[in-house]
Amino acid sequence: MAPSSFQNNRVTSHDRIPSHVAANMSRKLRQLGILSQIVPGAGRRPAIYGFEPLIAILREKTGD
Repeated sequence: MAPSSFQNNRVTSHDRIPSHVAANMSRKLRQLGILSQIVPGAGRRPAIYGFEPLIAILREKTGD
């Protein structure tokens, strides 16, 4: 998995965020273009999300 990617189940297991809340946040952030789905989920395998769009926004704002 790339350093700028994650799965919702990793967020929920470490931060005590309910899975339905993490899924809702991911969906909304994807709609806003802040997250991108790198690999879609299938069956019990969770989707892998990347936050490169967010990093690009930060780079643009800071001039890096």
